[in-house]
Amino acid sequence: MHYRFRAIRYSISLFAFIFLFLPISIHWEAFRFFLQATRQWCLSVLSGNSLADASRESARFLANNPTRIPAFISVHRVTAASPTCTISAPTGGATVSGASTSVTANATGATSAGTPRSVQFYLDVDPVAAYADIINGATDTQGFPAPGFDENGLLPTAHRLGTLDTTSPYGITWDTLATANGSHTLSCVTKNRYGQMTLGSPVSITVSNGDTTPPTIAQVTAVPSVSRDNTPNYTFSSTEAGTIGYTGDCSSSTTSATASNNTITFNTLARGVHSNCSLIVTDSSSNPSSPLSVSSFVVTYASDLNQDRSVDILDYGLLHSNYGTANAAGDINFDGTVNVLDYGVLHAEYGGTV
Repeated sequence: MHYRFRAIRYSISLFAFIFLFLPISIHWEAFRFFLQATRQWCLSVLSGNSLADASRESARFLANNPTRIPAFISVHRVTAASPTCTISAPTGGATVSGASTSVTANATGATSAGTPRSVQFYLDVDPVAAYADIINGATDTQGFPAPGFDENGLLPTAHRLGTLDTTSPYGITWDTLATANGSHTLSCVTKNRYGQMTLGSPVSITVSNGDTTPPTIAQVTAVPSVSRDNTPNYTFSSTEAGTIGYTGDCSSSTTSATASNNTITFNTLARGVHSNCSLIVTDSSSNPSSPLSVSSFVVTYASDLNQDRSVDILDYGLLHSNYGTANAAGDINFDGTVNVLDYGVLHAEYGGTV
């Protein structure tokens, strides 16, 4: 019997707490939910259960109705006027560039209780669409942010600019080189201790970093896989003019590229395999292309007429059959004529292998 009196006493105390201490902004659904949870506890006590068992009954009721809890909480955490946030730099209409642009914001609260605790900056957020996201499901069924939205349940995480700033004065350093040239907007969201948040009005700015597109280069004509010429030619294409840089075994006196096909002559290379040659083209805005790897090739002896990487009797046969002509297949010294001078070179290199 004493449980019933205690149940009535606790119920009266609970209702007094609701009407005296909870904000008047509480809506009927939240009140009814709270009332049902209290009724569940009272009925359990009146039916003879202990206070501990009654508490467990109420806990089960809450666990079985999770989707109604966040709405209740979201109403009751509103205890102060929402804070405000405005972008202070860069100003509207400004043109920005470079890797270290300062972005700052002024965040204030209407009362000391609503003092901002943090500011998050965003790039290219449509405020109308952002609020529409909340209405149309930016939160999941339990009131938490849906996948792809930040902890505020407000803006897509892909639009974040920098990290959350929790220290006043609020600001970040923005690398505009990672943003496309053109018109953009900057926005900020501030939140106070009660979780209230405000999206500030966007500020329109222009990003102008000049040319940020690197050249694209590609191989056109490779060095023959076996080359008798130790200063072989190589042809590549480039989408922009620029300066040529070389790495690996290969180098050249040609250091300028045009926005077209470019044929370069490599400096004298040692006999053997060359598989680490590459080049890049850097345009006038200092944008480097991706490295272009030169296909692997072998520099052999000039007398290796059949390019089998050895100078032997077979090469003598080719020289003899082309003697007296201008056929390159027998021109060992590359003077345009197959004559006795080529015999001299072959004799000197005879027996050599690569």
